[in-house]
This record gives sequence, C-alpha cells and structure tokens, in this order.
Amino acid sequence: SLDCAVDSWTNCVIESAKQSIGTRIIWKGNKPWWTDSLYRKRKHQLKKKYSKNKTETNYKKYKRAAIEKKIEAGKTIVERRKYNTNQQQEILQRQIKKKLKCNDIHNQMIKNGGQALIDSLVVLFNWSFKSEYCSNSKTIASARITGQFHCYLELESYWKELLQ
Repeated sequence: SLDCAVDSWTNCVIESAKQSIGTRIIWKGNKPWWTDSLYRKRKHQLKKKYSKNKTETNYKKYKRAAIEKKIEAGKTIVERRKYNTNQQQEILQRQIKKKLKCNDIHNQMIKNGGQALIDSLVVLFNWSFKSEYCSNSKTIASARITGQFHCYLELESYWKELLQ
C-alpha cells in the first residue's frame, strides 16, 4: 500500500509537470535561417569575389559585410552587459571592447621595466624569509620569472643583502 501511494504521488507530480512546463522539440528544419556561420560564409565569399576581380563595387560589398559583422559582435557584447545587473551601467561599449583587446596591467608592467613585478617578488620573498618558508636561496634563485624583464640581478643582490 505504501508503494502504491508513492507510485501514485510520483505519477501525479510527473503529469502535472508535463502539463504545466510542456515540451518543445526543435527539428532540423526548424532552425533560424540566418545564422552566424552564414554571416561568415557570406563575408568569405565576398572576399574571394573581391580578390578575383578587384573592383570598387566588390570592395565596398566586402567591407560592408565586414562592418555589419563587427556591428553585430558589438551589439552582442552590449546585450550581454545589459543582462548582467551587477556591473556598473555607465560602462561604455568602447571601454568593453578595449578591455577585451588587451591586458592593461601586463602592458603597464612591461612599460615600467617589470618594476611592479620586482616589487611584488621582493615583498613575497621578504615574507618567505621571515617566516622561513623557503629554506635556501638556491630554490628562490631558480624560480622561473615570466616576461622580458632583466630582474635576476636586482633580485639576486636583494637576496644577498637579506641573507647577510
């Protein structure tokens, strides 16, 4: 009798869910007719046509297709931002594109010659020597530093001063 009650309860829940939620089946032929791949194919086709026959009209058609694709990409970025209510609303589309293109912090570190990286490593290794986390300086000297910085000599001189 308990099994019958559980079965009837699960059947009732399943039936009510099917009736209230409903199901939607997307067939192969029911897809949107103008997709992102069609944009790319059209742009590629116009580029090939322009490269074969370099006329001004073919160039304008190709550039128009490329600009339409850029505008569409920009709109999708802004639409994603609209749905996210946690971000500040005064961020402009230009700023979003700029942030997506490059890493400003990394560029600033390269411009400063890696001084920010050196300072952070000095603070880190100063803490590690005080707490005796790193036992010898050879393990620190063999630490791999990424980037195009010439800071091995500066760090080595700092470590020698610190160990003496």
